[in-house]
Amino acid sequence: MASGVMTPNLVYAASTALLGYFLFGYNTGFISGGILLISQDIDLTWWQEDAVVTTTVLLATLGVALTGRLGDHLGRRPVMILATMAFILGALMCAAAYGFKMLVLGRGVLGLGVGFSFVVVPVYLSEAAPPEVRGQLVDLTDLLVVSGQLLAGLLNASSEALPWLGWRQNCGVAVCIGLVQLLLLLRIPESPRWLAAHGDTAGAEEVLMLLRTSPDGNGSVEERVSLELQYIREAADSEGKATCDIWGSRRVLRSLQLGAILHVLNQLTGINAVMYYGGTLLQAIGFSDSWSLWIVSVCTTAQMVGVCMQVSLIDTRGRRFTGLLSLAGV
Repeated sequence: MASGVMTPNLVYAASTALLGYFLFGYNTGFISGGILLISQDIDLTWWQEDAVVTTTVLLATLGVALTGRLGDHLGRRPVMILATMAFILGALMCAAAYGFKMLVLGRGVLGLGVGFSFVVVPVYLSEAAPPEVRGQLVDLTDLLVVSGQLLAGLLNASSEALPWLGWRQNCGVAVCIGLVQLLLLLRIPESPRWLAAHGDTAGAEEVLMLLRTSPDGNGSVEERVSLELQYIREAADSEGKATCDIWGSRRVLRSLQLGAILHVLNQLTGINAVMYYGGTLLQAIGFSDSWSLWIVSVCTTAQMVGVCMQVSLIDTRGRRFTGLLSLAGV
């Protein structure tokens, strides 16, 4: 990553935003093995277990649908704060649950946090980061998701061996991480692009001055900020025309359709079913709860290796090669 453009303020803002994706991964990864631990403590029928798992996905879909308008109206930073508050509240509700209703409500609130973070974090990163590191920072979202899933899986597996560590304590870990992120979010700036789009040019310039540095040491920060601010204003002015150009260009529209189809096919492979029901599936074929939890952690570790390969290969070997390598693994 280009160190010359990674100022301390940019590192702080990007790291704080990326914590939202870590919580996204932690709270989605927790349920794969966590449902086995929960079912030992709370008497759930099969359909109640399914409801606990799927409620998060359903509410995440709602969160995704709402985030576009909320982010445009309130700003990127307030929506990230809303997401973090949903993570904290949802995890607290789950940790305090002694029945199905509180548990499913908690997982639903977590789903809203997942949906908010899924959309707003990459948008904030792409708008706050300079072009030199924008792609690499957005790529890190996948790494943070899998890191959160891996931590959740390891804590779930350890719960079988450590009497003082249970699924409620694992929910408490999410609360602690959420509280840390909430405190950090209070000090990060709003997206400069959002400020410029809402007429606050002076605020956008101030944020850019805070986040930017000269890329090669030859130009002043002021010159760089002035050029970038001009580009942001031009992009905001031509946003509607750019959307029309996308729908009016057969070549661009074909690429967009192909990308959407590939994403849908990727989801139809069943990867999400494995992610959410991995522990249950392993238990169903005869593994003990303890072995199921550890095997889920091994699978998440393999996923972490794959994401690290993607981050290192996507800019050197290209998107198509990386995509084909992924499909070969499937």
